[in-house]
Parts: sequence; C-alpha cells; structure tokens
Amino acid sequence: GRHRLGRGRSANRRQAAGCAVGVMAASSLDALQERIAEEANAAVREGLPAKAVELDQLLKELTERLDAQADCEKWVPTKQELAEFTRARAAAAAAEAGDAAAGAKKRKLHDADSGTVAAIERGEDLKAGVIPPEVKVNPEIVAAVRLMTVKITESIDLLGKVKTWVQLQIPRIEDGNNFGVEVQEECVSELHRVEDTGFTVLESTSKYHQIRAQLCHKMTKHSTLEDYREACLEYDRVQVEIIKLTVMDMCHNLYMLHDMLTKNLDKIIKPRTENSHGMY
Repeated sequence: GRHRLGRGRSANRRQAAGCAVGVMAASSLDALQERIAEEANAAVREGLPAKAVELDQLLKELTERLDAQADCEKWVPTKQELAEFTRARAAAAAAEAGDAAAGAKKRKLHDADSGTVAAIERGEDLKAGVIPPEVKVNPEIVAAVRLMTVKITESIDLLGKVKTWVQLQIPRIEDGNNFGVEVQEECVSELHRVEDTGFTVLESTSKYHQIRAQLCHKMTKHSTLEDYREACLEYDRVQVEIIKLTVMDMCHNLYMLHDMLTKNLDKIIKPRTENSHGMY
C-alpha cells in the first residue's frame, strides 16, 4: 500500500512539473509570436520600403563607380606581357632541350623547336623558373559585391520575419470562406520567391572568383591562345552588368512586396471575415 501511495505521489509530482513546463513553454511561445508580429509589422510598414530606397541609392552609386572603371584590361596581363611570357617559356624549353645530351633533365625533347611549341600549347610545367605574369583581382567588382552582399543579407532578414509572421496568421483548414487564406498563401509564395532569389545571389558571389580563377589560369597556362584573355575580360564586363541588374531586381521586388502586403494587410491579419474584398 505504501509503495502504491509513493508511486501515486511521484506521478502527481511529474504531472504537476509537466504542466508547469507546458505553461512556461506556452508563455515563451506567446512572447515569441508577439515579438515576431512587432518586427514583421515594422518591416512591412518601414523596413521594406526603406531597404528598397537604400538599394536604389546603391544602384546609382555602383552604376557611377563601375561605369567610371569600365576598363577591365588593367586587371589582366596585357598582350605584350603574355607574348614575353611565351618567349621566356620557349627559351627555357630550348635550354632544357640543349641539356638533354648531358643527361641533366628528366625528359628528352627530340625536336627542340617543335617540342617547345607543343609544350606551351599543352601547358606543361617546364620547371625552368619562368614566372607567369601577375593576374590581379578586379577591386571594383570585389567592392561592389561586398556592398551588394550586405544589402541582400539585410533584405533576406526582413523577408524571413515577414514570411514567418504571415504563415502564423494562416488559420486552420475549413470548408468555405478561404479567399483570405488564398491571399495569405499568395503573399507567402512571393516572399519565399524573393527570399530564395537573395540566397541564390549570395551563393553565386563565390562562384565568380572560382570561374575567373579558372579562366585566368588557362590564360597563363595557354599563353599563345588569346581567346582565354578575351574570355577573362568579357567575364568581368558581364559581372559588372550582373551586379547592377541584381541590385535593381531586389529593389523592385521589395517595392512590389511592400505594395502587395500593405494593400492586403487586412486580409493577412483577418483572413476570414463576413465582408470579403478582392485581392489587389
């Protein structure tokens, strides 16, 4: 009897503790939901339009700066530097071929002239101490990408807050009177689309340097092929336009979302009412 009584008391204590924890969790969730609602409302009314204005100003600044530094050729080796590097490699290959009779090298070139050209075209390492010309990073593009990344990251933060808030306003599933819910779902879909666009932009910033590095490596490795140099230059020019278009696209998206959310704010807050109005 005492054992049963002890077990009963322990179960009651556990149940009471569980209820206390549940009350604390519910209170914490309510506080979190209130904070999300406050931040989201501030983002809709002030954050999104303010960020759109900042992006518009950034677009103007980047356009002036990048257009003023439109010459990308100073960040890659000139044709003369590549030609001198080619001649230096050819001379090093000829010297290596000349040492073949003394047995000083590890591989033999039977025809010094044709072997030199073939080695250069294949991009082989001649191991003769020939230093390739320096390929510099484009500082204007790097600075522009950093500024763009900051604004895109801040925009994603605002979009995430608003999207979470709208999702929390969606009521339980019922039959009929669901037009307001459809408005909410459309807003969530647009928020998710713009947010996903921002994430894609952030992921693509590192790919620019990876692709450019590969092109520049091929440019110095195959120094007799001018196409690789032109590819590097064209890639930088295209990246300049991509940066400007990306900032402009995010700016327009934020304007559009602010317009959609403010026009349908009543439907987002109260999706099911007796008097229903059409979505803008």
